[in-house]
Amino acid sequence: MDLQTLERYRIESPQAIREYLCGAAASRASCSLRASGRPDSFVSRLSGLDDDANALILDAPRAPVIERVLPPGASASIEFALDHVRILFESRVQRFAAHGGAIAVFVAMPDALFRLQRRETFRVSVPDEAGLRLTLEPGQPGLTELALQNLSTGGVAVLATGNLARFETGRVFHNAMLELRDGQRFELALRVRHAAVMRRVGTDCQLRVGLQFLQVPPGFEMAISRAMTEFSRASAGEPGGL
Repeated sequence: MDLQTLERYRIESPQAIREYLCGAAASRASCSLRASGRPDSFVSRLSGLDDDANALILDAPRAPVIERVLPPGASASIEFALDHVRILFESRVQRFAAHGGAIAVFVAMPDALFRLQRRETFRVSVPDEAGLRLTLEPGQPGLTELALQNLSTGGVAVLATGNLARFETGRVFHNAMLELRDGQRFELALRVRHAAVMRRVGTDCQLRVGLQFLQVPPGFEMAISRAMTEFSRASAGEPGGL
């Protein structure tokens, strides 16, 4: 994967970074630990966060050369998997110290990390000004004119307001319609892959719902690919965007 492609997966939000690392530490995720620019790679586990030191704590690999290869101040490359998704980042070694009855490596919390997508189809964010709207069930409140968050040739993520039970995993919407910026309308079927509550809105919830395209008409994938190209160029400030 080249650098330009990798940058698409970059996450810089301190809150998001903390959530990913907390999740990995809570599950004691295995990780690889490597001195940047060196081939040596060591197996470790994420064991916690040290908020006072703004550090991530890893079990010290059982290798006699570890403190020589990764002394305090050294740059370290760390990679682990969370929910089968690869996450990697670079950080600085702070120190080796006792933690939980064993020696641990304390590394600085990263400024950014890269979360590589699990899916094979690449997805792009949909700008607000694009005006794309998805109707899942015509005439049903809360299921029409939904705003798209991101788009791929395999599916979409939308924002919806309502009851989480309406978006049970596996539910299929057979009469959906997607309207593109150029006015093209496509009738299709979509399956709910996942849904999560973003925040409470009165008695309802604002939801983020991931949907997979099931039955698509001729010309749909080509139209989606063109739209994705426009959005990618727009986000990069290149000609040919929105």
